[in-house]
Amino acid sequence: SSGINAEYGDIAGRVKTALLSSLPSPSHGILYVKRTTKDRQILNEEEILSRLRQDHTVKEVEFDSGLLSFEDQLSLVSSHHILLSVHGAALTHAAFLRLPSAMFELYNAGEEHCYRTFAELFGVKYYTLDRRDVRVTYATRPEGRGWVTPKTGNYTLNIDRVLAIVGQIYLDLQLDVHIEL
Repeated sequence: SSGINAEYGDIAGRVKTALLSSLPSPSHGILYVKRTTKDRQILNEEEILSRLRQDHTVKEVEFDSGLLSFEDQLSLVSSHHILLSVHGAALTHAAFLRLPSAMFELYNAGEEHCYRTFAELFGVKYYTLDRRDVRVTYATRPEGRGWVTPKTGNYTLNIDRVLAIVGQIYLDLQLDVHIEL
């Protein structure tokens, strides 16, 4: 399987290079992908973003709103080094991060290898919170409306751990802290 991953990684790298070749170089900011669904909401999101903005440039975006074309999404993602979001399809945008870059999956909803493997395929460093740093609040689901799982909950995150991991990402990627005023 590692041979297959290496082959796919090589192909993915060539496609990525071709797609990104005409786009501007990335900033050192963080791209935070906000969810608009009922499930997997970060309950203390505003406090986390406020604290992150004290030391970092943070751009917030909603990809599931349908307001951005694919080209606009590609340009936005490729202009950042760090993609930050909770478990969900928006993390596939990590394929378009320029290296060095990192994906910080705030909570992996029990899917420990899903986006880690995806990030590694594209040469993107992967980070996530330990489940001890996440409190899951489960909404009651109407009978017959699916299972109650970590993917159907909402989350309160340990803010100090989020900040510590972001700081570690900047060190690991050898990026300067970048704040736009």
